[in-house]
Amino acid sequence: MGVTVERILALQTMKGSRLIAGVEGRKKIVNSVSMMETPDSTMWLREGDFILTNGRPIRDMPGPPEGLIEVFLRKKVAGLAVKLGRYIKELPEPMVRRANERNFPIVVLPEELTAAQIITCISYEIFRSEARDPHYSYEEDFLRDLVTGEEDWRVLRNRLNMIGWSERKMLGVAVIQHDAMRLDYTFSELCEGTPFTYGFAVSGRYVALMELDGESQPDTRLYQCAHELLDHLEEKNTFGGTFSIGIGRCYRSLSYLSRSFEEARAALCMGVCQKQGSSVTSFARMGVMSILLAKNNRVALERLYGNLFMALDQHDRENDTEYVETLKAYAMCNMSLEETAKHLYVHYNTVRYRLNALKMLLGNQLVDENMGIEFNLEAICCVVRWKAEFVKSWGGSPFDDYNSHRLAPHRQDRHRSNSNKKSSGGRKKTTKKKPSSQE
Repeated sequence: MGVTVERILALQTMKGSRLIAGVEGRKKIVNSVSMMETPDSTMWLREGDFILTNGRPIRDMPGPPEGLIEVFLRKKVAGLAVKLGRYIKELPEPMVRRANERNFPIVVLPEELTAAQIITCISYEIFRSEARDPHYSYEEDFLRDLVTGEEDWRVLRNRLNMIGWSERKMLGVAVIQHDAMRLDYTFSELCEGTPFTYGFAVSGRYVALMELDGESQPDTRLYQCAHELLDHLEEKNTFGGTFSIGIGRCYRSLSYLSRSFEEARAALCMGVCQKQGSSVTSFARMGVMSILLAKNNRVALERLYGNLFMALDQHDRENDTEYVETLKAYAMCNMSLEETAKHLYVHYNTVRYRLNALKMLLGNQLVDENMGIEFNLEAICCVVRWKAEFVKSWGGSPFDDYNSHRLAPHRQDRHRSNSNKKSSGGRKKTTKKKPSSQE
């Protein structure tokens, strides 16, 4: 199937390349990449080849240089890419003129680009076209693996070098959700014309990334662009419903891109569970909740959450109360006394009484010594709603082991909540504690 010369020039790897001749031939189809190191290399050229050369064969070619263009045309070559400087300073004018007359593309490559990088990215694009999956480029597939953590970082670093990117490249991460979104929309259809240049679908959501190199306040810039993206999506919204966007913090290393993704989907779940309609939620702007929901605090949060409800459940069984059900209902009803009463089919004052009793009962149970944070009832309700939305959206508890939450990027909507579980013998058993009451 192949790809066009125009598509090759649009690849991030080819940034800085210049099409200096044969513009009208940019739609020629490239089926393979070949190196041309000596004049007699023309003997092995094939139809659809995209030729890479350092200029030496042009310098040493017998006869007029424009004759080489005629050889390429007879062989049905798709185009020529030349790196100037070492063997020739510039292409002969007759050769450029003949290429323009015959619509044969000639590309001048940037000095820093290596042959290995070019061959890798073009070959991957050709492979994609033959697999009839044109939606993702080599860069996007690399970013997908980087975001979801599917590959070992050492492997990803090698792929990073092949693309020619710096490890310190900064990308902003946004996760987009729509309550009626269909996955047959491509990223380009959704985000064309926005600062987000890369994107793909992961587990029924879209991940969008934008370049932030050189930004003095990258988190602020990402937040602004996420709002622009939301406005853009709302303008294109023809199927009803609302969009929600979560964004992670910005890091000056691609090795932290998966962390930013984790933060973005945590922020997305927080925004959705607050039922604010179309919204942008920034993990960096979530205040104390960004501390609670940070990945490195999930173990402590899980312990607090588990101990709290374990203690309440024990109290309910011993005293014939319904505090667990009441607290969860109150949280899921967005802390509305009226809605909670309707949900539980009890009187408004009954809910009020139970909540007051809960506050007195919990007392010191809402303090985590390791994190040094005191939680109030509102914070607990927020975590309950957030956890429920996380399970609904991503198919597993946010408290599961980090590695068990890696997403299978090529298998959308496949949940892995049961994979990579630790054995029960490897965990500390939580001791049930009877909550102390305050008179």
